[in-house]
Amino acid sequence: MLIQCPQCETTFKLDEKLLPPGGTLVRCSRCAQVFHADPPLVEAPVIDRSVYREEARVESAGIPVSGPEAPPPPDEEEVAVALQRPPRKKFWGLLGLFVLLMLLAITVRYSYLQLMNPRKEFVEIFQEVFFIPADTEGNKKIRLNEVRGFFKNHPFDGRFFVVEGKVINGYDHPRNRIRLRGTLQDSSRRVVAKREVTAGWSLTAEELETQTLVETNRIQESQAGPQASGTELIPGASAPFMIIFSPVPQQLTEFAVEVLESGKKPTGKPAAR
Repeated sequence: MLIQCPQCETTFKLDEKLLPPGGTLVRCSRCAQVFHADPPLVEAPVIDRSVYREEARVESAGIPVSGPEAPPPPDEEEVAVALQRPPRKKFWGLLGLFVLLMLLAITVRYSYLQLMNPRKEFVEIFQEVFFIPADTEGNKKIRLNEVRGFFKNHPFDGRFFVVEGKVINGYDHPRNRIRLRGTLQDSSRRVVAKREVTAGWSLTAEELETQTLVETNRIQESQAGPQASGTELIPGASAPFMIIFSPVPQQLTEFAVEVLESGKKPTGKPAAR
């Protein structure tokens, strides 16, 4: 007789003598579907073999799943898990498509940023591609040069300490509002005094001796406020700075200068070269 799997619709030959009168459970050798096979009530009609999807041997197609030598039916939980498991090929295909789209987006964004500013360095563009904040204060490429500190004696106001030097614009575009902080430290590296100024100004040795410290501090404070923009520096240009500490704290042993920030907004002043 001929039986057909209800799951994959594969047709098989089965010896009728293997079936008991009430039928029995059989397993499809192609998709492992378990179904009930009944003996024929009447003579089975002749079926055109051209419609068969597959021919299989009687021994492999119709092995009864009941009896002493029959394999046990599949566990229901295992069948459910197998049906829910996504195809691996589909998963890897989607993953590959996602990676391809990400690489395309990164390439397009990098090309756009490089086109907008061709003089930017690779690291800066790379950080912008991934929206990584980089040098938000604008202080990483402002270099200090010829920094020195010395004591000065004023004829009327006494002793004070001066730190002076130059700042150099290491960026590839003009910068201004270059703000500095000077600190004085004692022998234990404890900060005993600090001042903030904007680069672009300094006093001569004669001015330091003739001007009172009140006038000098007034000039310095005007260069420390938020309105002080300083001199605009083109790439590679330098500008002087000066920080005056008065009165001088006790136990002064070291001094330090650091760049706090710089800006890009034009000041209207001529750019230093």
